Amino acid sequence: MLNINSLEQSIKNSLEGAFKDALMSTFDAVKNGDEVSPSDLAGKFSKSAGKYAHDIASAIDEYIRSAQITINAGTSLVGLGLASPSGPVTGSLTLAAPAVLQNSIS
Repeated sequence: MLNINSLEQSIKNSLEGAFKDALMSTFDAVKNGDEVSPSDLAGKFSKSAGKYAHDIASAIDEYIRSAQITINAGTSLVGLGLASPSGPVTGSLTLAAPAVLQNSIS
């Protein structure tokens, strides 16, 4: 089962860092006496915040890769597209024990 709390915490940390750095970059521009327009400040803010896009994307990727699918015993799987050297395979497969499909995302 996916743990939303770890994803939420990772994104929260990235956003907090992004917004803090973005605000500081705009404050620094004003403090240094630079001649900046509101558009320039907005550009500095968004460029600084954009540096954290990779962190957020990585957190989401890690979250998705942690997915685990459990198939319970007694579940019938139909239409799996199985192949055999002696010809096509038809019918269904019933699991005798629970199975876990994991780390199949590449």
